[in-house]
Amino acid sequence: MQHTHHFHLCALVLTLTFAHPCPGAPLYQPLPQGASGTTYRNIPFEFGREAGVSRGQWATPNQIDTIATFPPVHASTVHILASMGWAEWVPQNTTVGEIRAYYADGGFSALDLVAGVNISDWAWDRPGQQSNLPHARAEVGYSFTTAIDFSTTYEGHRYYSSFALDGTRLVDHLELRLTDAMWNDNSHSLGLNVVASTAEIVAVPEPHAATLGLLGSLTALVIGSLAKARDYARRGLNTARHAPTTLEGA
Repeated sequence: MQHTHHFHLCALVLTLTFAHPCPGAPLYQPLPQGASGTTYRNIPFEFGREAGVSRGQWATPNQIDTIATFPPVHASTVHILASMGWAEWVPQNTTVGEIRAYYADGGFSALDLVAGVNISDWAWDRPGQQSNLPHARAEVGYSFTTAIDFSTTYEGHRYYSSFALDGTRLVDHLELRLTDAMWNDNSHSLGLNVVASTAEIVAVPEPHAATLGLLGSLTALVIGSLAKARDYARRGLNTARHAPTTLEGA
């Protein structure tokens, strides 16, 4: 609580401000909720419904898919685990898609998904696969054992990325999109999947201010304003609202 006093000959103006404190440690909430998960960089991820977009002869075409919807909340960062499929033809540094975080006011923040930078083919480490892949392996956030399209087991991967949001605005859903260039390319198949997403929640200060103007002698002003300040402080603290701390999965 901050007090600012402006003294005049016949008036005292007192301004009170209340603000919610920001948490000392990040508050992470996996989106959407799932039955099992993993932790990477101390960030919890839960595997629920996978979001997927795809194009080509082996795919069911769809350019846009919703990753998660949730009650509007303030968040500073979104953390993602994602991968590509049928991506043996995708060159390094090709922008294949994007993730959008839509705000309640209609705007959005976006992350480009770039081959070999923050997303790669999920089967990058399948034996013999590297010679077919023209893009590098991005940062691996989660691995699993599989034998798909091979005679022995190997490690499949989901790749980690994150992007910043405007924490002063409420965000209410995430969306996965193929770029127009990828969507319109009928010569290749390509799939993008987001298997887990986590929002980093922030507490936004909510100031409550009141200005009290009092007339009279200087002594009466000081005594009266302090009494009103104590009463206002009690009422303000009793009615303060707190930022939400959880998100519901879609």
